[in-house]
Amino acid sequence: MFPIAQLPDIVIFANGEPSTDAHSLQLLNRAQTIICCDGAVQKLLNLGYEPNRIIGDCDSITAELYERYKNILIRDESTEYNDLQKALRYVIAEGYKSVAILSSFGYREDHAIANLSIAALYSRQIEILMVTQHGIFIPINSTRKPKACRCAVRHFRSRARRWSSTRV
Repeated sequence: MFPIAQLPDIVIFANGEPSTDAHSLQLLNRAQTIICCDGAVQKLLNLGYEPNRIIGDCDSITAELYERYKNILIRDESTEYNDLQKALRYVIAEGYKSVAILSSFGYREDHAIANLSIAALYSRQIEILMVTQHGIFIPINSTRKPKACRCAVRHFRSRARRWSSTRV
């Protein structure tokens, strides 16, 4: 389990395989705010949790759930961002400093890779803890330890140059 004092108070519940591991449930239980991507609403309800906000283009939410939650729904039909990005942009705009992302892996590997890339991109603006059924991910360029990250990048680059110069 995580040390309680370090956990984000806000959770984004994405539309991947529902996170039912102990770490994810701990985050959901203590979350002050749960932001749900529109396609994941029923999955969140099946776990026994209610969303505080639903964000997305509404292409994946049933008419019944749309009607039930229309007062907390933020509809964003832009096509340049996926629903996870829309949720992250909302959280950043609201001024949160850290966020946990759940249910971002599962069903498709290309979505898992994309979601990892999104976490790395947005971690420059907000601390991100991504928890899946199989692992916990913290982007290395997180705002938590920028000095360590710069060293790691420099070290990687210098080793890459050395490796490329010695290869035949």
